[in-house]
Amino acid sequence: MTHLVFRPARLALAVSLMLGSPVIWAQATAVASAAMAGGDKVQNIKIAAQPLGDALNAWARQTGVQIAVEQSLVAGKTSTAINASLGAQQALNRLLAGTGLAGAINGAEVVIRRELPAAKAANQVLDEVVVSSSVPDSGSWAGYSEARSVTYVGRETLDRVPQATPSELFRAISGVQMANAYSGVSFDLNIRGLQGQGRVKVLVDGSDSATSSQMSYTAARSHNYIDPDFVAGIAVEKGPGLESGGFGGTVGLRTFSADDLITDPDRNWGIRMRGMLGNNSGNVNSSQQCHRTNNRTGVTTSWQFTQSCLDNLTVRNYTYGMQSFQPVPEGTDVPGSNRSGSVIGAWKPVEFIDLMAGYSKRQSGNYAAGSSGYELGEDYETNGGYYWDGTPARFSYFQPGQEVYGTYNDTESWLAKAGFHFGEQRVEARYNRTESAYVQHRNPSSQIPDVKYNYQSIYQPASHSKQDRYGLEYTWKPANPLFDLKTEVWAVDTVENNWTNGSGSSAMPTDAAAHIKTDAIGAGISNASMFLLGDMDLTLKVGGNYKREEIESNTSVNGMRTTEWGMFGHAEIEATDWLMLDGGLRHNDYKASLDGNSDFEKGASDLSWQTGITMSPAEWLQVFMRRSKGWRAPSARENSSGSCGQWLTRQGIFGDTQWYCAGPGVLRPELSRNTELGVNVLHRSLLRAEDRFGMKLVYFDNDIGDYIHGIPATTLTGFGGIAPPA
Repeated sequence: MTHLVFRPARLALAVSLMLGSPVIWAQATAVASAAMAGGDKVQNIKIAAQPLGDALNAWARQTGVQIAVEQSLVAGKTSTAINASLGAQQALNRLLAGTGLAGAINGAEVVIRRELPAAKAANQVLDEVVVSSSVPDSGSWAGYSEARSVTYVGRETLDRVPQATPSELFRAISGVQMANAYSGVSFDLNIRGLQGQGRVKVLVDGSDSATSSQMSYTAARSHNYIDPDFVAGIAVEKGPGLESGGFGGTVGLRTFSADDLITDPDRNWGIRMRGMLGNNSGNVNSSQQCHRTNNRTGVTTSWQFTQSCLDNLTVRNYTYGMQSFQPVPEGTDVPGSNRSGSVIGAWKPVEFIDLMAGYSKRQSGNYAAGSSGYELGEDYETNGGYYWDGTPARFSYFQPGQEVYGTYNDTESWLAKAGFHFGEQRVEARYNRTESAYVQHRNPSSQIPDVKYNYQSIYQPASHSKQDRYGLEYTWKPANPLFDLKTEVWAVDTVENNWTNGSGSSAMPTDAAAHIKTDAIGAGISNASMFLLGDMDLTLKVGGNYKREEIESNTSVNGMRTTEWGMFGHAEIEATDWLMLDGGLRHNDYKASLDGNSDFEKGASDLSWQTGITMSPAEWLQVFMRRSKGWRAPSARENSSGSCGQWLTRQGIFGDTQWYCAGPGVLRPELSRNTELGVNVLHRSLLRAEDRFGMKLVYFDNDIGDYIHGIPATTLTGFGGIAPPA
């Protein structure tokens, strides 16, 4: 915890350990922005009217700037209240207004001086009192000063290595794994072993826009779409989130704003351009590729290995029998290069209006399999140039050095924002579109295909996705510390045509795609207040959020509607200079229905909570402990597959008859109990002046109850033999 130490002489303040209010994830992107800002970046500053020494302490804690000052300068002086979006220098000026003091951040120092009457100011040089300072903790350093499992990644860090796919935004983040990182153009995150069906909540500028597709009998893949070049910062919180309602974790992505692009105070515009070129990308006609195949004609017959070329290959399909197969459908355009480019521009025509727009194009062709390694074995050449590890069932689909079909993508993205300032109020409108063509594989295992397991699991037509994201945000930050209001509404429209057929698919490429249309709308409101309880600072945040999602498709998840809402409250109090306590509650409620049919409604509600204690025995050291309970409602897909009690027929949106699988009351929400013990170390000038050393050690224990795992309905106890009516 940062605090001022008053001594008779000038001092250097030790490391600032920021113990601000917990990361509240409907505003995760704002938190990330503040944490990643450097210099005099605008951020939310909330300081109550109080003795000037305490106010400067709060200023140092919130801006991350370290400061020490002689007690005689601030003795008997009182600050004004601040509750606004300001830079560190602007906030310092407001605090010192009317105190007879003036301050300036000058490089690595903060200069505090006594003001003179205006008549003398032009002719007299003042003695300066220089106090030590340092730049705010920014980017990844901020994570070492949060008393919870939080990680921040700024654009400066992201720019060190270009991202070829959205999944690469999250590489090297401890505790975060990417599933199917190079299959398709979306990303699916795993935090501490929890993944899929909304267990990890991803918020892009506050909107929850994840969708899902079935990948096998027991697995589903979540889809989150964003172009990496549009991301200005990332904030990751592991574990349940009170404001967002996240279960396994919450990821906030903030896209670029006008303030990120206009960095020159003498200009009212700014442009960012970025391009990337890569290798290992091709578009050779895959129909000319030949593969070693198993032509076994029956389960009991012997293995017969021959070479099959895809230009004359016929494959067996369970529904249509033997069919000729064309791996690259007519009209499919496979990119021949690995390249991307983006341009983002911002303009402030007048002081109270800021405009921003961006465009990105991203392409990559099929990559080639590796051609080196001991796996080739000595029999590679004598085996006709095809890899075989000695086990018939484990032939490689693609041979060394061969182009791997279906690893290409072609994506376009647009981003636009318009902000309007009215004194202490701000309104911002947002729009983002992502449109992609890609191939999504369904994990065909390692076995080489035969006439029983057809080539469709490897050579699939392109999937297509289009997502439109809309948002409107209003904030009010008056000088009164009791109000810091934020409201937002958003809508996300997603259309996906996903080819996910695997071994044993019952449809040929003309009608095998899963057509899914997902419409989601949401809203949120929150207010943060700051009080003084004697000598203690109390921060209270309350709010609520709402989300409704409707799915129409030619799959079993058709006509589903889910509605979720929650209300939360969180309080944080600085009991002493070295002890902080916090805790909060969230009420959760959800309902799922099929086209409003009351016979197929499900619903549940529950209370989740968080508590925490943080101790700072030294300026550079924090020790914290947290306990929490999480709650997650079943998703639309979970409510409609693998847990069937009844079957219902209905007309699909594409004119076909669909069997809908519904099991009222079968699934219960998931529950979690979480414990965290952690230590933060953030030390400056350890080996030499102005260096920094950070370390975070966290032990966690997650206990998940009523975990939902998708399995075929015929294996569920009490539901054996269930199938659609004949």
